[in-house]
Amino acid sequence: MNLVRKDIQFKIGEDQSRSRSFWVVGSTEDIDRDGDRMLTDGWHLENFLKNPVIPWAHKYDQPPVAKALTTKVQDKKLKFLIQFAKAEEYPFADTIYRLYKGKFLNAFSVGFNPIRSEIVERTVNGRKARGYDFIEQELWELSACTLPSNPNALTAAKRKGIINTREYNDLYLEQLAGKIAEDVINKRIEAVIKKRLRYHGLR
Repeated sequence: MNLVRKDIQFKIGEDQSRSRSFWVVGSTEDIDRDGDRMLTDGWHLENFLKNPVIPWAHKYDQPPVAKALTTKVQDKKLKFLIQFAKAEEYPFADTIYRLYKGKFLNAFSVGFNPIRSEIVERTVNGRKARGYDFIEQELWELSACTLPSNPNALTAAKRKGIINTREYNDLYLEQLAGKIAEDVINKRIEAVIKKRLRYHGLR
């Protein structure tokens, strides 16, 4: 069983501020920078729909920041209607919501188990690449992504009053730690998911 993660940038749909929700796209059939493509008709959503919570940065030992109210495949896209927790329910979730709403965050990361795939030779950005066509895949989870690589995004959010100094410091340190320990984190993610799936009798 292999965990595969794919990040995708998106434009937030109409922000329904009263319900703290908006539509996002978790996957398309576009060829990504690795030369991979996911066929949307191949998504298996059953297990995800049993517990459609949205973690922050694939951290399963922390409360989720949001949940998926609706998940569907439409127009060759995997779409989610995301609703974030209120500030009084989970202050950190409110911080992440404000960063998305202010367009300082603009990506989600889908984690899935490839069921059936084919190796494909193609050209990506003018270079030959060997990628995968994922024909069938099981959705394990969708995470709000780690902070963008541009460190100025956090600084701008703080300057505009989107986040306060404490939130800035916490997120900056988390971003730095994530860069240093990315490989370790990826292995931990896979181990935690496997344990969770075995606990629920799904594998």
